[in-house]
Amino acid sequence: MRVIQIVIICAVIAGLAFGIGYFLGAIKISELNSRIAGLTENLKDKEFRILLLQVKDHVKASLTDVSEKNFGIAGQKIDAAREILSKSVEDISEKGKKSIEKIDSALGEIQGDLDALNVKVKDKINTLTVEIEKTLAAGI
Repeated sequence: MRVIQIVIICAVIAGLAFGIGYFLGAIKISELNSRIAGLTENLKDKEFRILLLQVKDHVKASLTDVSEKNFGIAGQKIDAAREILSKSVEDISEKGKKSIEKIDSALGEIQGDLDALNVKVKDKINTLTVEIEKTLAAGI
């Protein structure tokens, strides 16, 4: 009878130890999953910032081309900037999507002015560059 009690107590203790170990492991896994999710969001934000910097570079290069009256080359650079934006829409936040829509519409207006050979497009390009810098400064 005494042996059965000892076996039952050992089984209960082993079950408790297993259960406690399982739940402690589950808590650690949960913490790791939340950390991974946070890092993934951070990575998406950094990728978005890189894309904005690439767009800004293309826009500034087009400003140089407009200054030199190379409207065709400037238009190609604006097209490249719009293509960069169109590729990046999938993996960004809602704020980022709103920013992209705003920037893309401005790029469309600039493209129209470039097609019309409008020299006053410089002001729109400068305005867009400032808008992109504000977006980058806001940390979106």
